[in-house]
Amino acid sequence: MEEVKELLVKKFQEIEKRIKLVMEQLSDDEVNWRPNKSRNSIANLIIHIDGNINERVGKGINKKDFIRHRDEEFESVSKKKSELIEILEKSFNE
Repeated sequence: MEEVKELLVKKFQEIEKRIKLVMEQLSDDEVNWRPNKSRNSIANLIIHIDGNINERVGKGINKKDFIRHRDEEFESVSKKKSELIEILEKSFNE
């Protein structure tokens, strides 16, 4: 079981690293850009990833209190890239 845990932790670290590498190449405007109202920005996707990790890992595995507001994850938002990276780091360190 410990081997599986280590494998999953490494996979999550790799995913976080890849997302951050992409984010570093983008501006604040680019991470908030939506092609139209029915599509999501990168900011929306980061917030959605945060909600997913908090629900699945935080609540499901670590038994932490968490109430997810999934629909709000897809509302139009404007976040600085630095804020989104902080959200990522916090959720991946769950």
